[in-house]
Amino acid sequence: MRADWNVMGKASEMTKQSIADCFIELVVAQPDPRRRIDVTTLVKKLEIDRKTFYNHFDNTTDLVIWIFRARLAEKLRDRKFYQAELDYPAEELHDKYTDLPCYARFYGRREGELNQGPFFRTVCGVLNEQSEYYRRIFGFACYIDFSRYVELLFIPLFRTDIQIMLGEGRKLSASTHEFLAEYHATGLWGRVRLYFSYLNQSIPDQNLDPVWNYAHTAIRLTLDAMFEGPEGNATFHAQLAQKRCGRPL
Repeated sequence: MRADWNVMGKASEMTKQSIADCFIELVVAQPDPRRRIDVTTLVKKLEIDRKTFYNHFDNTTDLVIWIFRARLAEKLRDRKFYQAELDYPAEELHDKYTDLPCYARFYGRREGELNQGPFFRTVCGVLNEQSEYYRRIFGFACYIDFSRYVELLFIPLFRTDIQIMLGEGRKLSASTHEFLAEYHATGLWGRVRLYFSYLNQSIPDQNLDPVWNYAHTAIRLTLDAMFEGPEGNATFHAQLAQKRCGRPL
């Protein structure tokens, strides 16, 4: 019975991949990229019934999400990420693909240091593999729901990163913490949209080696300035004093 389930599982994944490949082909070939590829067009091209599509995906937005998440997860499960801490969608998002890793966290030598360059370069590679497809996905309003999805996916991940960089002794207000997570997560994907839509080109990954970790470097510098400047330093030591005395921060 287990062997039968394995065969069925592999067949299901092959069907999903066939649907995904056809969808990518149709998006790239669409004469008017402002028009979204719908389920009717897709199943007609594949010569399958609508039930087969809906057995695997809720709608075409779900399909666009799976295309990105499945390929990214495949990359993150590669051997070069064996030292990284893989992370998954936050529970608050009620994400459908909780079994697929969507983030890899690389810890530096110092406490609270994160070196996220390898992860962001991998994301870039996933997007550049299908550059014309993602140019249309990011560049036209008919697929805007995917842009919103990836931003919301990354905000909780950045929130966790900020907590790691803060460490035990430093604490931000909830609103400031959330602002920094939102600012840098949306800024990251805003830059992706800039390249794929407005500049009409893929991300120049070969030229960005020195700055792949830029977002997290900026966060760290912001936190250091907040807590190590004249006012921030006083706040930091006041918080430490409260902690030593056992009072809530």
